[in-house]
Amino acid sequence: MQEEDKHETFYTAETKINTIKCTPSGELVFFGDANGNLYTKRKSSSNYSFFQCNPEHDIDIPLSIQSINKLEIERSSESRAAILLSMDKSIEIWKLFQQPNASNQSKIVGKQDKILAGVHECTINSLSMCQNQKHFISSDDLNVFLWDLNRADSVFHIIDHKETVKPITEVITCAKYHPHNTHEIMWTSTNGSIRLGDLRSRVIMDKPTHVLKYESSKSWYYEELVVSISSAEFCKAHESIVARDYFTVKYWDLRNSSSPYLIADIIEDQNLSMSDLYQTQAICAEFEIKDCLNSEYSITGGYGEVFIIHRTTGEIYKQSFDTNQEILHLDTTEQGDITFAISECLYNVQLSPNLFN
Repeated sequence: MQEEDKHETFYTAETKINTIKCTPSGELVFFGDANGNLYTKRKSSSNYSFFQCNPEHDIDIPLSIQSINKLEIERSSESRAAILLSMDKSIEIWKLFQQPNASNQSKIVGKQDKILAGVHECTINSLSMCQNQKHFISSDDLNVFLWDLNRADSVFHIIDHKETVKPITEVITCAKYHPHNTHEIMWTSTNGSIRLGDLRSRVIMDKPTHVLKYESSKSWYYEELVVSISSAEFCKAHESIVARDYFTVKYWDLRNSSSPYLIADIIEDQNLSMSDLYQTQAICAEFEIKDCLNSEYSITGGYGEVFIIHRTTGEIYKQSFDTNQEILHLDTTEQGDITFAISECLYNVQLSPNLFN
């Protein structure tokens, strides 16, 4: 199923948007760009606020500007929020709140609360908040750390990839907390593995409790790039995991995990040259996947397209836009609002629960 559509730009940032996060209700949307700007907007307002999250930098040295790569919401209400954001190898916590201005209208203002640095060896590739709102995990290519928000100096090195995978033939691509179980985490890798861990049994995850890995009948010359998982999520309403690699979206049933119970082909490979994809680095695109609408659907991006996959039937609804640029970053709300970025532009569409009827 496909629909051609054009949408007005929701917002245009200063430069390329790298990460988007919506509150579950959709009342607030946050996004960060490559110049270190954090933007936020209330659903009920047309006004945006933005904050420069970089420390003072030399305008003659562009490399001193750090990009915001990942966002996570620590907690939020209609009037205030606490946001985690990663910039290269450090994490910042920002407190945002409403403040009346001279025209008697409320404006969102923010201040930096904490900087967590000196731990990650590589650029941070994921942040994930625990359901208890007391802990979160962060990951890079080689490590996963567990943080206590009440004690900034309390951090546990729960996964050291250099010790658990020898020789290192793969790296970590993301790590996520379970949305309900405060003890359960997963981390994914470039070889297509999804590893599960239980923090009740051990804090140092030298061995996962379970490993999910799809063994394809196809043989690829650039196999590691093809199977590398760019994004994965626990499904909130089912004992499932949904994961995105370059070509497909795969659903795993955690009760019967010998193979995916659903594989949805997203990017067709018939007319693609793997050599060209490699030479242009297109195959390294880190497309995100999101679980939405009570886990009945998942959403992900492509080249000028947003794909909506029905979990039970595997049917795919494709909404196309007047561009062939990558749609890497997106998020959704409990009501089915989808916010996504094309380069520096932000867009919003509404997902109908009756889309496939």
